[in-house]
Amino acid sequence: MNDAYKKWQEEKNFIIDNDHLKEKCFIFSSFPTANKYGFQTGNVRPLIYGDVIARYERLLNKNVLYPVGFNTLAESSFIESRKSANVLNDNISKTFLNQMLKLGIGVNDQKIMDMRHDEYLSNLQLDFIELYERGYIEYKNTIAYQDTKSKKIYDYMVKTEDSTKIQFKGFVLKCGMIINDVIKDIRNLNLDDDIKEKLIDAFDGRDTLDIELETSIGTKLNISFENPWVIGGVTFILLNPDFLDVIPLCDPNELLNIKSYISKRDQLYAYSGNYCTNPLTGNKIPILISDMHNQSIYPGNPYLSDDDRLFALSEGFEVINIKDENGLLINSDFLNGMIEKEANLAITLAFTEGGLAESKKEYFHKDILLSSNDPFGALFPFLSDDDKLYSLKDYLPLSFSVQFRPVLNEKCDIPGNIMSGTINSLFTIGMAPILAILYDEIGSNESMFSKIAIDEFIDWGTIKQLSISEDIIYQGILMPIILNNIIRKEAPFTPKLVKNVKIIKDTYDKNHDNIKRANNNMLDIDKLCDKYSPDSIRAYFMLSKIDDDFIYDEDILKEIDEFIKKISITILNPTYVSENKLDYEFFDLENKSKMYLNDNRVNDYAKLVLEFSNNIILNHQLKEEQLLSYLSVIYPLLPYLSEESYSRLFDSKYSIINEGWPC
Repeated sequence: MNDAYKKWQEEKNFIIDNDHLKEKCFIFSSFPTANKYGFQTGNVRPLIYGDVIARYERLLNKNVLYPVGFNTLAESSFIESRKSANVLNDNISKTFLNQMLKLGIGVNDQKIMDMRHDEYLSNLQLDFIELYERGYIEYKNTIAYQDTKSKKIYDYMVKTEDSTKIQFKGFVLKCGMIINDVIKDIRNLNLDDDIKEKLIDAFDGRDTLDIELETSIGTKLNISFENPWVIGGVTFILLNPDFLDVIPLCDPNELLNIKSYISKRDQLYAYSGNYCTNPLTGNKIPILISDMHNQSIYPGNPYLSDDDRLFALSEGFEVINIKDENGLLINSDFLNGMIEKEANLAITLAFTEGGLAESKKEYFHKDILLSSNDPFGALFPFLSDDDKLYSLKDYLPLSFSVQFRPVLNEKCDIPGNIMSGTINSLFTIGMAPILAILYDEIGSNESMFSKIAIDEFIDWGTIKQLSISEDIIYQGILMPIILNNIIRKEAPFTPKLVKNVKIIKDTYDKNHDNIKRANNNMLDIDKLCDKYSPDSIRAYFMLSKIDDDFIYDEDILKEIDEFIKKISITILNPTYVSENKLDYEFFDLENKSKMYLNDNRVNDYAKLVLEFSNNIILNHQLKEEQLLSYLSVIYPLLPYLSEESYSRLFDSKYSIINEGWPC
């Protein structure tokens, strides 16, 4: 670490200020994914981008929270480490930390958030428990996706191209009650529409026709149809007592039989004594109480489903064919003779105009899988594999061995067996910005629902700028918004988590190949920092638009490094003048830089700084106050050049950040 960084640490430039009069500013960048040798895939851009904005906000005398972490949970590098040492050590974290320090990322070395260390994991598990206790997380059989090659388990939103649908027993986050609020938050993001739609599509939204039916006992029943052309074939309805309070929908004369069924489950169904009328054909549809289907209301259609047909034939319910040999609808009233698509439009128009139904967007992916069977990463220790786990508090010991295996507390009574499983990245990355506030501000185990936590969320407010790598938008954008909405459901005064988002595109080599070991083109950041100045690397990565692919070319980096060396030589050997005609140029630099940084247009700011340096700094004699203004303006992008020049030229023992942004 050089003198400039030592000065920043001694002055505690990167810690949260205790001055409560200062305006607070929360900036967050996605934690870099683990790799044995640091940023060798070129995934450093989100952190440099966030650091530039954070340094700028500090120049404006704001109290800035910019947490930096290492995403080292459930990553392949741990498998590599395990093969070589059979122990998971801190080498990966130290590699990341040292490279971040070299690159000038503003790390508070007194409080480093490593996702693999007890402090972070304890909070992560504590919030997992709280979400479980409050009913937001459930342990159950669910639909998951398994990669046919790696055999890894995925949720619907992050499934791979080679995945197949399977039944999997694991932990799911129940989002049904907050989906509409989450979608509203996504639509309000300052983000490209195509990314917004991609995030919303994670919930598998489909247009449905929501029909309200009146039953024979006068109650209402709402049924949603994704393809309403099938309505003519519906001949029975199943209500699942595990998902719905069925008693108000049953004839009082049948309650004894129904309650007996609910408690014993020793038959396929119980008759509710109630029926409704098919809104298309006028036929009576009996309503049954049954747990045969994993949904609250199931309209049985023996024409479409072989299982429904067998059930109808065995139990004496009607089977109605609703298509002829040409694929045209029959037995469907005014839809007869139509094809499916035409019938869907016709019935939707007729029923909505007639006030019989409402066209809605129904979301079918409401349970997000939080666990997998991967044996590495943040484990679920010691859970009994029962159908119902009423509490997790006695199952998670909140501490880990050096092999990253759970260590039981002495008072922990374990009734079951070890359950293998990993908290997947949807949860570990999704919780990061929420836990970052508590970890940096409180530094102790606090539930995300505690009064202390809620006060901190309210105090820090919305993230001013969230920068996320393109490959983790579900983990890094969608999941934090979901978790924030759960908090807001419990504490309505909590602000929205984020407004502005930047998607950081991937880095490629000159041949436009992905930077990875298989392509033999990995970056060695340590060697680059030894060969070129950190400021050159920062400027190089920031000159391109963040939301464009970044093509790494070391020849360009070399040119930028030589250019910045030339600036440094010029600055450190100034010939001051008392007067010149450059005041407007410096005024323009200050104001344009401020405009770009306020709008998070870091690449425009970086281009402006280098163009100004080339046109003005290298070709004109300056007044002393102009040089000081220049050093302050370039500080967010070129902190080492700025700090070292300020220290030598102005003989200051303090950091240039104390000068603030030029007025």
